[in-house]
Amino acid sequence: MTNRKTTKRALISSLLALLVCCTMLIGTTFAWFTDGEFIKGNVIKAGTLDIELGSDTKLFSVSELWEPGYSEAAATTLKNVGTLALKYSFSIANLQYEGEANIAEVLDVYAGVYTGEVDANGSSVIDGTLLGTLAELNEMDNFGITDDGVLLPGEETPVKLVIKMQESAGNEYQAAQCSFDINILATQVPYEVDGNNNPNYDQEATFGAAVATEADLAAALGAGKNVTVTADIAIDETITVTGDVTIELQADLDASATAGRPFDMEDGSTLTINANGYDVKVGTYGLVNIAGAADVTINGGNFTGNVDNGAMIKVRDTATDVNITLNNVTYTAADSFVINMNGFDGTAKINVYGGTYTCKAGIQAVNADVVVKDATFNTTGIAFEIAESDALIDNCTITVDPGVVVGTAPATCVAATNNGYAKVINSTLTGKNAATAYAVFTTGGDIEAANNVVNAEGG
Repeated sequence: MTNRKTTKRALISSLLALLVCCTMLIGTTFAWFTDGEFIKGNVIKAGTLDIELGSDTKLFSVSELWEPGYSEAAATTLKNVGTLALKYSFSIANLQYEGEANIAEVLDVYAGVYTGEVDANGSSVIDGTLLGTLAELNEMDNFGITDDGVLLPGEETPVKLVIKMQESAGNEYQAAQCSFDINILATQVPYEVDGNNNPNYDQEATFGAAVATEADLAAALGAGKNVTVTADIAIDETITVTGDVTIELQADLDASATAGRPFDMEDGSTLTINANGYDVKVGTYGLVNIAGAADVTINGGNFTGNVDNGAMIKVRDTATDVNITLNNVTYTAADSFVINMNGFDGTAKINVYGGTYTCKAGIQAVNADVVVKDATFNTTGIAFEIAESDALIDNCTITVDPGVVVGTAPATCVAATNNGYAKVINSTLTGKNAATAYAVFTTGGDIEAANNVVNAEGG
């Protein structure tokens, strides 16, 4: 599986548009290092203007002069406070309007400043480049406001925007208003040199699309685009994941209304979820469905749900080549597996590093190479069922307290079946209410145990 490293970088900026309400967010990375700032709640309303930042700092005075020809300017500084060179871009998201007509269609956005002069119509003359209307920019994945959009570590650049209401705007725009978010996106740029003295190893790095609705999330993932979730999203329908995509969470996801699992992997697709400590409510059967070849990586996050006899990740019997990696994930769902591979006949790799998993059963591995390190599993049934697989369980804390038993099998911390092999080392295994530490089923298998602490009532 492709290695993905996450690095925390801050990209500090405050960008102002009209009637601005800002919430500052700091992102992490896509498969390429990326970062983002999301300036939320910007509002333009004809006849009324109010500007507010998250710090309640007024950047300029407010007047009620929004009418054809009127304009307002905003200026701030964008600084690279990280350690890597970056390229940056902007996007408009979550555009909403009220009124007879969409006022965003007659609001021109310029990268520039006032000249101090007025034109023949009495409007302020703007020295800069017309980027498009606010409505047009909202349709773009991203747009630039400078020639190169590159910042080296420690560099900063001024960001200057002007929004002007077109002189041709008619009476249908009276009392109209719109709200929107301004997103500042960043990703790697060729500058640093790798171990092969190659400065272009990251030349294919791209910006992710900022999404704030279920429809935008589904469209982006279906098109194989990386996304940054900038607002809480409720997912009601299953979303098909196409290509190699990353979901960067800067807000929560709620898929509890999804009848099944919110993410269905297309054959040959790759999904990385950088949850960054945010909350994700899974669907009625779990989170991810795999029915073909697929790679799934989940980094961090708090995943919960009222799962009905499902699994966080379900690997179907039609699946082929599967790779699953969980890094420091918290998963809590009483009637659920973490990973269920019942009937799987392909090849798989499962890697779990850190995290806490509280559910009915842990990992049911079939035809898989499994590595689990530094993780905590609290289950009511079998924590690890290793079938036709090789597993290393190292420095884990496993507690089984029967309440639900998987099939007719006894509750146990680690079970080997169908010639499965498990090596359990440096771990603590606790079996309550007659649960056992180890079990080899009649279909055969082998468990090697060393340097473990065992406290199992069932032996």
